[in-house]
Amino acid sequence: MNEAHQCCGGDEWRAMIRDVILPWAIGDHQLGDDVLEVGPGYGATTDVLSRTVAQLTSVEISDVEVRTNPFGWAAVARRS
Repeated sequence: MNEAHQCCGGDEWRAMIRDVILPWAIGDHQLGDDVLEVGPGYGATTDVLSRTVAQLTSVEISDVEVRTNPFGWAAVARRS
């Protein structure tokens, strides 16, 4: 886990992702029921998205990121 991940791992950051960053990034678009997240890294955005979409597939290329994320996501995590 790098320094940036340590700063972005708390509930305040997840609230920022949920309340500010995702609404800004998505705008008026609808994500739909089946979402692909490429490069979830630490997993904070994955955590937020997994609570708001019917199915989320996250793909991470870095074995280190997969092994060290605190949420326990697998290399390819599916939530239905």
